[in-house]
Amino acid sequence: MYGLTKIPQPRFNLLGDVDSVFAGFFPPHAAAAPALDIVETGDGYEVAVDLPGVRKEDLAVSVKDNVLTIEAETRDERADASVITSERRTGKHRRALRLGKAVDESKIRAAYRDGVLKLTLPRAAEVAGRTVEVEAH
Repeated sequence: MYGLTKIPQPRFNLLGDVDSVFAGFFPPHAAAAPALDIVETGDGYEVAVDLPGVRKEDLAVSVKDNVLTIEAETRDERADASVITSERRTGKHRRALRLGKAVDESKIRAAYRDGVLKLTLPRAAEVAGRTVEVEAH
């Protein structure tokens, strides 16, 4: 069994009425779920989260009740500008992963470089297994 489980994000409902269709595109103050990759390694798991444009001071990673939460914010710094086109998202970003017993929460490490947050989640000792020494009698 895996040591991580993605927590479902709210999904857009195409079967609702027209108003709810458009509301699904632009939910008020909703946090975007940044893209991520999860890779299992021999020692545990590595998670890479895309957070382009996020400054390190606007990034928070926390673990509580077996849930790893990543929160970030990008700000629109163009207050005095007349924007012609804006396709890059600004605002809050949030992603949560449920941690299984296979992850040692106390040893999670995070590094941020070039808009990518890399998390290292080591496998818990009891899950990693151990070698039992055989005694000769």
